[in-house]
Amino acid sequence: MFYDRTGIRKVYMGKFNKGDDIIPALEKFSKENKIKKAFIQVIGAVQTVTLGYYDQVKQKYLNKSFKTPMEISSMSGNVSIKGKEIFIHLHGVFRKKDFSSIGGQLISPTKIFVGEFVIFELKGKSLIRKFNPPTGLHLWE
Repeated sequence: MFYDRTGIRKVYMGKFNKGDDIIPALEKFSKENKIKKAFIQVIGAVQTVTLGYYDQVKQKYLNKSFKTPMEISSMSGNVSIKGKEIFIHLHGVFRKKDFSSIGGQLISPTKIFVGEFVIFELKGKSLIRKFNPPTGLHLWE
């Protein structure tokens, strides 16, 4: 098990512009504000969403795009470093018009209809993601 005991440095609250692609928008915001370690929450609705499911046996993502408006029932994740770049890692649950839900890892493109975010920038050293051969994923070290 790995953990990092930390505290909150700053809290940012904001809104997306209609049509923003969530991950690149948060990457840009994080770079502009020099945020390298954070917890993120998002609420709102999407015009389209792309979700990923990680196949643990094949060690690859299966991605699926949904081109239908949905509400964001829950979305959270974090900011860390992968390579030398800001890495936004989000998972979400989305509710359809018939009240059924889908969820998974958020993949770009995911276009926002309306949305608000809260970023809790955390104190301390950045969390660095490195390739982990047993899982095939880039995990914190």
